Amino acid sequence: MNKIIEEDFRYIYSILPLWYREEIKNKKILITGAAGMLASYFVLFLLYSGAIVYGMVRNIDYANKLYYNNMNLYLIEHDVKLPFPDDIKNIDYVFHMASKASKKAYESDAIDITTTNYMGMYNCLKFAEEDKCKKVIYISAGEIYGFLEENNLPLKESLYGGIDPLSIRACYGESKKAAENLCYIYSKQRGVNTSIGRLFHTYGPGLRENDDRIFSKVILGMLCKKDIVINNNGNDTRGFLYLSDMVTGFMKILFNGCQGDAYNIGSSIEVSIKEFVYAALKACPCKGSNIIINSEGDDSPMSRIFPDTTKLEGLGWSQTVPLEKSLDKTFAYHMEGLI
Repeated sequence: MNKIIEEDFRYIYSILPLWYREEIKNKKILITGAAGMLASYFVLFLLYSGAIVYGMVRNIDYANKLYYNNMNLYLIEHDVKLPFPDDIKNIDYVFHMASKASKKAYESDAIDITTTNYMGMYNCLKFAEEDKCKKVIYISAGEIYGFLEENNLPLKESLYGGIDPLSIRACYGESKKAAENLCYIYSKQRGVNTSIGRLFHTYGPGLRENDDRIFSKVILGMLCKKDIVINNNGNDTRGFLYLSDMVTGFMKILFNGCQGDAYNIGSSIEVSIKEFVYAALKACPCKGSNIIINSEGDDSPMSRIFPDTTKLEGLGWSQTVPLEKSLDKTFAYHMEGLI
């Protein structure tokens, strides 16, 4: 295991309550989208914790390259939009994490994104009801908030803004919202124990070259000594969360989250894109990138996006990795692939 990831897992494990660690050990956990950047980090943590993981993926050859041989990992090549195979049984917990989340994907795979989010959620819930799973966690996204006036920041779970359904970009936010509603319905009408995590901008080890989100473009671009272009003069703001803090958020929601409820998972510390880029430039071991500032904006519905995490903090969660340290860790991980 990569030393950065192993350090992360040792730290996470040290701060989790003992009963969490006991409860997760030897439990069977199904993860959809297990080959994704966020999901693969979480899968590795679960394996580190002694869980038995069933990872549902579309491309098993690609997934096999991500993971070392592990007797507690069972990879299943299956499209989550389809009913689950009959041989998946006796699962304790389900995490629906299958979803593409980049502008490129919106433009090329909007139908697949919509159906994966909604039909995937339906199949997870139907399976959980029939298999009598202990709990289903849906990993939703901050995109469900749509457009809100800036006086609503930071974004609370009780707020909802507009999403234009007659737009390609809406494929992500609208289908995430519909899947959340499905979780709530199954919780109230079928008794399936569900909780929702609304994930905001999260990054760390395992960034992908085909990911066009700002953190991937900046970090991987700087490692290749490419010039970095930032829009809207770099004035847009986000809250950036490191992967290990994401994992502790997942665990808090899994074991302490209320049935049928939703929780923001993200950084409530507002950081401008310009601040993020220059912090990354300072942290990057490879020097040579130039920063090009563009006055034009992009198609994001809000220029300022960051969550209120008070509700998650009420479960005992806190952000523990500051921006500078998260950048150092991410660069250190990806540098190993360049040496």
